[in-house]
Amino acid sequence: MTIGAARAVGSALVLLAMVAATGRLRKFFSPPWPLIPVFISGFGLALYQLAFFAAARRTGAGVAAVVAIGSSPAIAGVMGYLFFHERLTPKWFVSTALAVGGGALLVGGGLEGTASIDATGVALALVAGLAYALEGVGVRIVGNTRTPLETTTAIFLASGILTLPFLLTTNAAWLFSARGATVAALLAVVSSALPFCLFTRGVLAVGVARSYTLTLSEPLTACLLSIFVLDQKLTATALVGVAVICGAIALLATDIRDAAET
Repeated sequence: MTIGAARAVGSALVLLAMVAATGRLRKFFSPPWPLIPVFISGFGLALYQLAFFAAARRTGAGVAAVVAIGSSPAIAGVMGYLFFHERLTPKWFVSTALAVGGGALLVGGGLEGTASIDATGVALALVAGLAYALEGVGVRIVGNTRTPLETTTAIFLASGILTLPFLLTTNAAWLFSARGATVAALLAVVSSALPFCLFTRGVLAVGVARSYTLTLSEPLTACLLSIFVLDQKLTATALVGVAVICGAIALLATDIRDAAET
């Protein structure tokens, strides 16, 4: 949980610095802000950080990732339909199912003989998936009133405030080592602040449901990094997963194009 809290708090500080660099810090703190949607999204982000890392500790990062990331598009699709009347097309259903299946093959293919299923860990990963979907709901509402950077910053500030008690009351001594500080900085900047700014733009551009299906390319990105950076080899099962995810993204791209033309 300390890692998740450090990630949220660090990201909030980085994003505030980015807002200050644009010269809009005073504007950022000026009302009005839709506080309830900001809190909903910030709560979702905070809960995701805590639930996912707790799930990964109990059932392993691979299983936690498959369950959390795999469940969030379906949950987000339902939320997008209920709250924003987003149309869930047949192509969305097929591409989402393919992407979830491809992600499971990709992650599971690298875990042969090592995966351990823990019921509590899986439940926590499902909570993380629900929390992840809540982020998009808040983003969709808040983003209509502020810039994507300001929207992202407000959400991370809310998340940072909610997770700060965990950071202050748990053993965070590792943050003060060179290695710990480097890990925290990478988590805050590379894996949180910058990607979430892009995610916010995506939600505002193509909607909640399609955005979350596209995020299922995350295991594919991790796979490519492991190949080219860590020089790891893929199993045949993982290669099939890569192909399925690519096909799902291509199908969803045609769905987005069809929606833009209507």
